[in-house]
Amino acid sequence: MKKILLFVGLFVGISIGSNAIEPNHVSNHSATHIVNLDGSWELSGFSPDNSKNVSLNGTVPGYVHPDLQRAGLIPDPFWRNQAEQCQWPENWEWRYKKVFEVPENFSQKWVMLQFDGLDTYAKIILNGKQLGTTNDMFIPYEFDISGWLKPGKNVLEVRFSPPVKMVEDKVKKRSYEAAFDPTGNRVYTRRMQCTYGWDWVNRFVSMGIWKPCRIVSYSNARIDDIFAYTKKITKGSADLQLELATTVCDKEAKKVKLFITDPDGKIVWEKSTAIDSSLMKFEAKVNNPRLWWPNGAGEHPLYHVTAVLSDDQGKELHHYTIETGIRTVTIEEIPDQDKK
Repeated sequence: MKKILLFVGLFVGISIGSNAIEPNHVSNHSATHIVNLDGSWELSGFSPDNSKNVSLNGTVPGYVHPDLQRAGLIPDPFWRNQAEQCQWPENWEWRYKKVFEVPENFSQKWVMLQFDGLDTYAKIILNGKQLGTTNDMFIPYEFDISGWLKPGKNVLEVRFSPPVKMVEDKVKKRSYEAAFDPTGNRVYTRRMQCTYGWDWVNRFVSMGIWKPCRIVSYSNARIDDIFAYTKKITKGSADLQLELATTVCDKEAKKVKLFITDPDGKIVWEKSTAIDSSLMKFEAKVNNPRLWWPNGAGEHPLYHVTAVLSDDQGKELHHYTIETGIRTVTIEEIPDQDKK
């Protein structure tokens, strides 16, 4: 009998927004200042020939189509054949605009504008200066705005170009058809493919700031990411590997402390050490772990992994937390027995 075992460590990389605050309010936590940009934005649309335009309230995170429906500019796209009346926004240019204020003491050594998700082709403009462009719905973007953010009033714009327009030159050169999309637009754009129409959904090529966004001011260091996965589970314990990515300016951040808390908030593992590289790896053992189960097979207990950066005097510079489930999965490939 042939048996192949494949061990897969389960990980759930969900960052916890411990600094989440109301829009236009500033969080001063552990030397990190945050302005949450979610909420109400001004939304403007411009027709392809600029002969028409609309202005309405936009919601972030969100999309153009739901905002248009709330404003009464398109009908309910999920009622009967009304989806056909909701196709025109894909050919328009859409601009999100937000006016916000920051206090005098907000900007520190390092200020970043962060977007968790933009769909898709956008220009980012702060106080009249273009910071950069985007072309992928699925990845986060951030821009260094140190020196460009000013105390008091600031104006941020995100200008979206129609995806169909951005790839029209490539479409003209193609020599094949795309499934469920005779125009062939979708294969050239890094965004949700089914929005171009599929056998189960109408065509809705929308645009929008579809995930949260914020401005973060760091004193001189930050934790970029924590990755955790289960290496091995034995009777009474679980071995985890943690990977910590950091960015440190001016070398002021000297120490890092990591700790794991169980679903009840009890610390079950911790370690403090000096920062010796931008990517550090740690082995952690959790005794008597509460295992994560798939839906329908059991409970889904989640552990929290937290990292804290500090200077020589113990002043906290930045912290970051993720959730993770403890579990390994074994796949057995067992050939069928030969029939006699």
